[in-house]
Amino acid sequence: FTRINGKFITTGRIESEDGQNYFDLDNNVIAGKVTFIPGTGGYTNIGDKPAQLADINSGEGTKLTGIEAGAEVNVQSSPTIGIKINYGPWGTPNSGEAIIHGFDTTGAAADIDGFFYYSATKKTIDRTQAGQNWTISTNMTGSGYIVYRTGSEVFAISGQGDFKCAFCKKENGLWYYDDNTAWILFTPADTDVVIGTLVSDTADHIESANVWGYAQEIDVVAESAADRTQTIIDGGIITSGRIELGTVVTNAGINGYGSAGSEIRIWAGDTYANRATAPFRVNQNGAVTAISGAIGGWTLASDAIYTGSKVSSGYSGGAGEITIHSQGSIHAQNFYINVDGSIAAKNITLETAVSGNRKVKIANGEIWNPALDSDTADISINRIGYNDGQTRYRDLYIYDGKGTMMQFFDGSLSQIQFDAQMWIDRVQRHNVNVFIGGETLTVASAPMQISSGTSSQTIYLPASPENGMIFNIIRGSSGALTVDGNGYNIQDMTGSDVASFAFGTYERLTLVYSGGSGKWFMLHYST
Repeated sequence: FTRINGKFITTGRIESEDGQNYFDLDNNVIAGKVTFIPGTGGYTNIGDKPAQLADINSGEGTKLTGIEAGAEVNVQSSPTIGIKINYGPWGTPNSGEAIIHGFDTTGAAADIDGFFYYSATKKTIDRTQAGQNWTISTNMTGSGYIVYRTGSEVFAISGQGDFKCAFCKKENGLWYYDDNTAWILFTPADTDVVIGTLVSDTADHIESANVWGYAQEIDVVAESAADRTQTIIDGGIITSGRIELGTVVTNAGINGYGSAGSEIRIWAGDTYANRATAPFRVNQNGAVTAISGAIGGWTLASDAIYTGSKVSSGYSGGAGEITIHSQGSIHAQNFYINVDGSIAAKNITLETAVSGNRKVKIANGEIWNPALDSDTADISINRIGYNDGQTRYRDLYIYDGKGTMMQFFDGSLSQIQFDAQMWIDRVQRHNVNVFIGGETLTVASAPMQISSGTSSQTIYLPASPENGMIFNIIRGSSGALTVDGNGYNIQDMTGSDVASFAFGTYERLTLVYSGGSGKWFMLHYST
């Protein structure tokens, strides 16, 4: 069994995936190939390590005479290799570039070539690759390794030339290198080695890097992630650079690398390399991207966010259902805005901030002002016009619902045209224009005749009426009254022409004369 208790792990055996390297704690056995790289302090912590060459094999010690002295000559008094990030040339800052260098005899970093060891062979690295003033050029983001090609192979870096060193990563068993524009897939050569690690937090910027004096074979390193080389379990806390989930291919994970606000912290649905475009992802700034799902009762689809059933035209299906569509439309139970711009609502209230009484309500086929408890509440039509100003006239048409115009308000001429019968209950002013049968009648005068007494009377209309003349008659008594057209017909309210018209008791009559028609028209007749 395996038990984790606070910072303690109790188990019987720890082994590599291929089973070649293992720690058998039950039988006190360590097997396999273990390489201690510089800086680990592993060798110096071995209590019974050989103190001199003779200790290696005391029986053959005399055969090693002189070797120890010769070996001492090659002992280095300083590190063999270092890296200066975001510089190139030596004293000039240059984001995204790095110089792999050596050290002087005092141990100080110097603008000289460094070297490493591989298979007991010293390999010198030219700090200026392909005629450039740096050893490595980066542009892609991520964590990975510094790979050096000891053979004849090179890395083609876009726009710079052929380099022996490159920023590389290993994803799902495949190797890629940064060619300054993209991650390029490549097949490692047998002579390729890993000499360090590198982390690029943003495009064209190196966050951190380390190089080693002893190279590792490229086929033994783990998946590229320099910032996940250490996982610590301390009590109830686990810290790690990255956690990935998957079987053959990883397709989800948690990432702690980098410091940019755009860095993806949680992702699902794609590999680590493609985390920035994964279908679900959360970046360091807290921005969430999810191509589908449900949040707080809202369903996220690739083309809409909605509650209830998704619709793309007209009203939604029921109460509480609403769709906001990617095509630009909105649909709810009582209103909608279609993608073609058509708008419908079952109840509309429009309000402006003018003393609180400029409110208009539209519902059930009616329009009214519900805001002010007063007889002066009003609704204005065409009070203003072009560009919300009063620089251009506006006309108004009223139809009967079957395509026939009933009334036309001509803004520029201040005229009203009636194309239907009109009843006027009260006539107070007559200095207006009237349209009858397409003819404009400009009222020039408004004579009035008042009948009184109980005897019968006949009122004769003017013998030579002017075009547009309006004549008002009021019967103020019970006596019989007849209106005679005086040679001109009178068209009554039924549309029939008569030579004269008999009044009832206490009635009123308003007539207008049309010169074009040659007759009088009744505008109003009432008791």
